[in-house]
Amino acid sequence: MNPSEKAAPTRRRYRGVDAGARQEERRRQFVEAGLECFGSRGYHAVTVRELCAQAQLTERYFYESFKDREALFAAVYADLIAHLRVDFMAAAAPHAPNLQAMARAGLEVFFRRLKKDPRVARMLMVEVLTVSQEMEQRAQEATFGFGDLLKQMTVAILPRGHAVAQDMDLIATGLIGACVHIAMRWTAGGYRQPVRRVIDASMTFFDALIVQLSRPPTP
Repeated sequence: MNPSEKAAPTRRRYRGVDAGARQEERRRQFVEAGLECFGSRGYHAVTVRELCAQAQLTERYFYESFKDREALFAAVYADLIAHLRVDFMAAAAPHAPNLQAMARAGLEVFFRRLKKDPRVARMLMVEVLTVSQEMEQRAQEATFGFGDLLKQMTVAILPRGHAVAQDMDLIATGLIGACVHIAMRWTAGGYRQPVRRVIDASMTFFDALIVQLSRPPTP
């Protein structure tokens, strides 16, 4: 080996875990702490020091992974949206091509998740709209993302050339928006209505679309 060549640096290991894995574990701890603190008390009421206390880590480790509180909030929000998207697809897909059953299964996942964990409801329905303009934009992108997912799932089982398909991006986004606002009203009201009634209310919008899709195309 040429003396001028240096061996590639190796990651130090601690108790059998390398530095990268330890950093990722600390990041996960902060994401969990963010859900607990932001979801329980609200973004503006929480300090970095309190987040560190909840995660049982020092501020040094907070800034190792996050620039500021908003960066952590964004990570928690992205994590919630990603899990909700996976769960939505897993619930709806087995019912294809029955659009009504697919919609109901997806809504069941959504509304029961909000009811089961009010922290999630607060993060998704309230806090994300109070943090910053950038986080409002992320909330809008999440709505559009679920609209695109609904569009893909619907168009995949429509007859080729169906008239509704050309505007399905607008229709699907409208359906998701309706469900989000129903969820906002429901959670703000303290989950007064049973989950089943909330799902039934949301299904009125999907049923209207399904009726339209079931009509034979005009010649």
